[in-house]
Amino acid sequence: MAALSRLIGKPPRYLDTWVRDGRPEWLESTDRKRLERYLGLGEAEIGWPDDS
Repeated sequence: MAALSRLIGKPPRYLDTWVRDGRPEWLESTDRKRLERYLGLGEAEIGWPDDS
């Protein structure tokens, strides 16, 4: 999880905190897109929560 956090330019525990504690409430769209590209998955396959 730390490597993925660094991939999107965040501190090592950023995604761990997001998954475990729900903070921040949602990920920035640029961060989501970068993770999608890296993982080779689309938005629908990942199932991101609505950020509205």
